[in-house]
Amino acid sequence: MRSAFAVRGSRRTGRFPAGLASARARGYSGWMELHHLRCFSAVARHLNFSRAAEEMHVTQPTISRTINELEQSLGFRLFDRNRQRVIVTDEGRALISRSEKILAEVDMALYELKAVAAGKGGELVIGHDWRLSFGFIQDSLAEFRNQNPQAEVTMPDLLSHELLGALRARKIHLAFVPSEFVSMDDRMERLQVQSCGFVVVMSAKNRMARKRKVKLRELSQETWMAPTSPGSGYKTFLSRSCHEAGFTPIPGKTAKTVEGMLTLIAAGYGVSLLPRAALPRLSASLRAVPADCGKMTLYAVWLKDTHSKPLDLHIAILKKKTLE
Repeated sequence: MRSAFAVRGSRRTGRFPAGLASARARGYSGWMELHHLRCFSAVARHLNFSRAAEEMHVTQPTISRTINELEQSLGFRLFDRNRQRVIVTDEGRALISRSEKILAEVDMALYELKAVAAGKGGELVIGHDWRLSFGFIQDSLAEFRNQNPQAEVTMPDLLSHELLGALRARKIHLAFVPSEFVSMDDRMERLQVQSCGFVVVMSAKNRMARKRKVKLRELSQETWMAPTSPGSGYKTFLSRSCHEAGFTPIPGKTAKTVEGMLTLIAAGYGVSLLPRAALPRLSASLRAVPADCGKMTLYAVWLKDTHSKPLDLHIAILKKKTLE
């Protein structure tokens, strides 16, 4: 049976050396197996069949037979040899550089495969809305990288409402999803990893700015600002929170980014209700006052049938950290 890594060679036109012309007549297709290439490379380096046999941990007749098979398959000689010396032919020299590159690539592939099989290396693709800065995520990734430095970690830029769709489409291995956007199905598993409270962001000149905690109903006459991210669900969340506090929010200006919205708030255009994890460092012209509404919970979500050792390692780290 041919090796799965067999490499097809090309036929050479013109005169064949004695004893090899029949190879072309018999229609040899020019197959080279990895073992052929390794033996050829060893003989080409040492220019000695005995030393090549020692390197390959086989007998000299085995090396000679393997080189003969390769030459028969290709239809031309790779070495001219006699009792005194071994010389690489023009055809052999043409094969040397190619074979070394092929063997180097194969060795690297095997090394990476073994690393992945041992739980090292591989790729881990994590979906996370970078606009929510949960320290838990950074800490767990730092520990993952410490335990598996060979792994490639990728974090595509996704909004919160896009995360589960990307997970179902298998574009990512794991998603960190806020509770507002978690809609589970039978294929998924989830782990609660962290929660954070909400704050009302307001101008430092606001009458409530010096309070240690604010009740939403105390802000019923304020103008409420919201980001314009499509599908973010923020307006629905804000309306529900305000209705639970006994009032309907007065809509104000909108902004495409949190930073843009904060600039408008600092100028006195209104207030906003945000998870603390979404806040960048605030300027002196802003205040973030804890609110009396609930908390945002963050879940790690993955598909049950995903077979990935990097994912298994990261989930184990997440479970350990939730117990700390």
